[in-house]
Amino acid sequence: MELIDYSIKWCESEIYTAKWLTAVGVVGLIVAIAFWKWGTIETARVIVLPLVAMSVLQIGIAVGTTYTNRQRIDDFREAYQDSPERFLQSEKERVAAFMPNYTVALVLGGVMLVAGFLGFALFKAPIWRAIALMCIYFTLTLFTLDYFTREHADIYQQQLESLSDIDLSMPWVKR
Repeated sequence: MELIDYSIKWCESEIYTAKWLTAVGVVGLIVAIAFWKWGTIETARVIVLPLVAMSVLQIGIAVGTTYTNRQRIDDFREAYQDSPERFLQSEKERVAAFMPNYTVALVLGGVMLVAGFLGFALFKAPIWRAIALMCIYFTLTLFTLDYFTREHADIYQQQLESLSDIDLSMPWVKR
């Protein structure tokens, strides 16, 4: 497989993950509608707005990720055609620059998760408990997706590191 194939495969895996996030957001909206329509107790009624907000946020993140990666595929093809060597170097630098974001997301997500649990335990008002639940729900969703996107990024980074400029200048060399 050529470098451009690895790069496009990585983008497509990000798009696939975004589809799952969209599905989770849509299910959240359906659940919110069900609570709104058939919920008879206060806790069912107050969770509707926080659940809609989280679901719309998830769908928005997914749409943004999909758009960015579809655009990136076109940009990758163009950059690769211009200079495979420069493309490889820029991708190595780009991937190395965003890999620490997974650790930051893990720490911030952990803080948000603890805050959600504390909010749920300490507050008695149903609206605050609903907001706390949505913090927990959103964080667990992002942790799950980061689990997969981190693996995609690790694989892509390994593939980039396994290629050298010599491989790119001699296309007859197959890996």
